[in-house]
Amino acid sequence: NILRTARSRGTHLLVGVHSDGVLRKEFKGPVLESFATRIGRIQQNRHVDSVLKDAPWILTHDLITSLGIRRVITGSVGKCQDVSRGQEQGDDPYRVAR
Repeated sequence: NILRTARSRGTHLLVGVHSDGVLRKEFKGPVLESFATRIGRIQQNRHVDSVLKDAPWILTHDLITSLGIRRVITGSVGKCQDVSRGQEQGDDPYRVAR
């Protein structure tokens, strides 16, 4: 489980959840689970300490710094691959965190 693994790598796990609008913009298909459902599911997970609602698609240095984030953990498949985009330079939403 990605959340359990992420939690084991730090002292506080903050999980970002994208809005339905962001998902509609980035994915070509429909949003399969509502924002409220996604938030509720993440908040109930015992490994999650806090949730960043309406998380931006692309991480910025300012966001990472302002939230005191020291490590960014991502899933096994990159967002660009998730949305069937090429991994072009500058197209990686996690570029700043890498």
